[in-house]
Amino acid sequence: MSGYRGSNEECVCPPFLRGMLKHGILLLLGEGINAHGYEIHASLKDLGFDLADDTGRVYRALRNLESEGMVSSEWDTTGSGPARRVYVITDRGWDFLLQWGDSLPDALDFLRSLQQRLDRAAQKKEDEVANSEKPAEG
Repeated sequence: MSGYRGSNEECVCPPFLRGMLKHGILLLLGEGINAHGYEIHASLKDLGFDLADDTGRVYRALRNLESEGMVSSEWDTTGSGPARRVYVITDRGWDFLLQWGDSLPDALDFLRSLQQRLDRAAQKKEDEVANSEKPAEG
């Protein structure tokens, strides 16, 4: 499947990734990157998210995750430049991420089933179009 590029979509990525930003952020933090929002934004592209220059969306998701207790943050004042919030996954975030991971095999089976049905429906439609374009025998 090629990428989806809807005119009003916030995430220019395959449709199944929309709504999964929370999962992507938690996965990155679960992999051990304790990072600030801009680094997380950049790393999300490696997971398949294409948020263009919408770092604000990542920061909003991080604030929501923090209010849900799934990530925590501290100000990093080391180094040059302004202080930055560094985010880490919490135990609650780990629990959510692992429960989601446990559900992935069933989700993949479901998606494969949908894909098979879509393939059959598309073939049927293609056959109908091809048959309707044949000249009438007479």
